[in-house]
Amino acid sequence: VQYHKMRSAGDRNITCPACGSYLNREGECPLCMASFQEDTCIGRKLNPRLTFENFVVGSNARFAEAAARSVARNPGESYNPLFMYSRSGLGKTHLLQAIGNRIRKDSPGIKVVYNSMEVFESELINALSEGGLDAFRETYRGVDVLLLDDLQFIADREETQEELFQMFNLMVEE
Repeated sequence: VQYHKMRSAGDRNITCPACGSYLNREGECPLCMASFQEDTCIGRKLNPRLTFENFVVGSNARFAEAAARSVARNPGESYNPLFMYSRSGLGKTHLLQAIGNRIRKDSPGIKVVYNSMEVFESELINALSEGGLDAFRETYRGVDVLLLDDLQFIADREETQEELFQMFNLMVEE
């Protein structure tokens, strides 16, 4: 079953821009060790396989997919912010990463950061404990497109919500 999943996911269709070899599942080239996204110093790597082209649009995801495509075409202009909510397994992470992958492809000069809320909160806690809150804020202020996954993890964490709200306001004002 795993073999068929890998084959149907197009495991061998993305090549390394540096040497032309096929990228592995993490978006890294096993031949020249280049990474699909070398310019991201914060956040998690986008999975190059999660694109709009291989997203299966169900009847319940048509609007979400259209909104995500709109965000990818006009970052910061339409649906700012875009908030998607649904049950687990319906494609929210896929769409979020597809936005990031499309923006990186169409506008390489735009700094895109993808992160889970758990990682974001962990970075925030570390910054607070080490006295580096200003540096943390400045790092995220330099981001053009911030893609945050799994926001439900901060439901009961008022300090994290407040910091995220302040950061969002500053990003929108700039």
